[in-house]
Amino acid sequence: ERQEVEAFARSMFSKESRPTAVFCSNDIFAMLTMRAARHCGLKIPGDVSIVGYGDAFYSRMADPSLTTVAEPHEEVGRIACEILIKEISKKDKVSFKHEIRKMIDVSLVVRESTAALLA
Repeated sequence: ERQEVEAFARSMFSKESRPTAVFCSNDIFAMLTMRAARHCGLKIPGDVSIVGYGDAFYSRMADPSLTTVAEPHEEVGRIACEILIKEISKKDKVSFKHEIRKMIDVSLVVRESTAALLA
């Protein structure tokens, strides 16, 4: 999967109409995208801004440090446990066929992998 991400990013950056910003679904994919951008001779963030998701501990150690979306992992775990306990305590058979949605607040952690938006 990681090789596929990097190969896709390289092909994306090799095109004439390449992106100037990329949002990745997680920090590992963002770092692979950064590696692909450098392989294609692009500067981060000069030529392309890259953002990850998850605020993994290693994202601040990347070069350049990775801008990422941080989510409250403890709150996500607490909510998941509450839902699971509620479902298990039901007298009826546990059924996770229904959809459960909870909103949580996330925050953008701006680091060095993104440039200011040009007007």
